[in-house]
This record gives sequence, C-alpha cells and structure tokens, in this order.
Amino acid sequence: MDLSSLDTSKVTSMKAMFDYCTSLSTLDMSNAEFPDIDGYYNMFGSVSSNINIIAKDSIARDFIQTRITTCPSTGTITIAN
Repeated sequence: MDLSSLDTSKVTSMKAMFDYCTSLSTLDMSNAEFPDIDGYYNMFGSVSSNINIIAKDSIARDFIQTRITTCPSTGTITIAN
C-alpha cells in the first residue's frame, strides 16, 4: 500500500490503524513522521508476518519497529533511499 504521500503532521493517534490488514504485504510510509503520536496501541495488530515497511528515516524506523514488535507481527523495515 502506497502511503508515501500520507501527511501525519497533525496526527495524534494511529491506534489499530492497520489492525486486521492480514493481506497487507508492503507498506510505503516513506514520508511519514510520528512526532505527536501518543495513541498507537495495536497499530500493526494481525498484519502479515512477512510485511515489508518502508520508513522515512531511522527515527521513523525505530518508531515502527517498536510498534510492530509489540504485536504478533514481524517483518522488515527499511529506510527509503
């Protein structure tokens, strides 16, 4: 899913945003930033165990990595070029 143009500058919650997206295999969040996110419970609940997520930078990667490892999901998180 291409969310590379997703503007997260005013987002405060991503709670269950991708919960039960079981067929999601790729998620491009290469422009998303997460400075004001305080609600993220189960953000990646039940996503595919082999999901590939593209993050903007190491800060975004670390944010996503922390959220995905608290769910039953695993996957690969890469930094956009």
